[in-house]
Amino acid sequence: NGPPNGGKSKTIEIIHNLLGEFSIQLANNALSCFDDHPKSASPEMLELNNRRFAFIPDLGEKTKFDIQIIKQILGDSNLKFRKLHCNVISKVKSNGHLVLASNYYPTFNLNDSTLESKIQIWDFS
Repeated sequence: NGPPNGGKSKTIEIIHNLLGEFSIQLANNALSCFDDHPKSASPEMLELNNRRFAFIPDLGEKTKFDIQIIKQILGDSNLKFRKLHCNVISKVKSNGHLVLASNYYPTFNLNDSTLESKIQIWDFS
């Protein structure tokens, strides 16, 4: 996190360019748009398969995260998602790093020491 023009986006852009096909940019709402229905379509999340670096470039001030999906992504586990207009569930292997860039300090409502230990805040101020 950090103020505007602090170098967050440039740092992420450099890493993204270095990793090429092993890196992916996710939409700003990719970690907050899931509901309680496990078969909801999530075509963008299928792109996480075998990526080493996934990032969201600009989170809003009051972004509410789906803690379960973050735990699954950071947990080096197999995830299940569905493409749009398709009833087939696809498995995705998550084995990379997740970076959330924001001008605001992210907040997570959790009491999970395992997840807390996997989250690192980079201060660009």
